[in-house]
Amino acid sequence: MAEEKKGVSAKAVSLIGKIVGGLIILVGFILKAFGVWEVDVNDLIKIGFAEMAVFGTIDLNIALDKFVKRGEE
Repeated sequence: MAEEKKGVSAKAVSLIGKIVGGLIILVGFILKAFGVWEVDVNDLIKIGFAEMAVFGTIDLNIALDKFVKRGEE
């Protein structure tokens, strides 16, 4: 019997996390430009990249899994 995969893949979650991080930076800069959000540019970039870094570990795990599986074959 073939096992069905259900749910969202790790690649999709990683991509969504990177997009959200980029949107945080973009929207933050737009809000700062119009004076809606008074935030330091360095802090804004740190927030966006922290979001991306959390989900970037998923890519590292996927790459390591592929490397380890190729070594076993």
